[in-house]
Amino acid sequence: MENKVNEINLEIIFIHSDKDLNVDHRIANHAVLTATRPFGSNIVKRMYAFEIPSSTEWFYLLRFAPNLFFNISDTIDIKLNALKKYINEMKLYPHPRSIEGVKLMAENWGIKVGYPFAKAFEVIRILD
Repeated sequence: MENKVNEINLEIIFIHSDKDLNVDHRIANHAVLTATRPFGSNIVKRMYAFEIPSSTEWFYLLRFAPNLFFNISDTIDIKLNALKKYINEMKLYPHPRSIEGVKLMAENWGIKVGYPFAKAFEVIRILD
């Protein structure tokens, strides 16, 4: 992982939340954090954790607590159309990972911060 991070020379990374039910998602989160410790010449300046419908909210021991919200009102339809191609992972409503569920989640985050639709993130790192 460290070799790949150094090869690509990333400045921003979006990763799974460590508050995710799926163990592989939590392991990926920890591997990325380990591989991007801020030292040397290739410092990742921004890291944001995202939630996964039907995984993050089902890990009742820890709660996803976003503190950064992007207004996705202009791109929500593009996102939903892209998810329609993700046939093996999408489910039927009222599952959280249904098209309707994802749209409702974006609407729910949006109304909390004053947007029609929002994507929520936990800030892990911001270096300037």
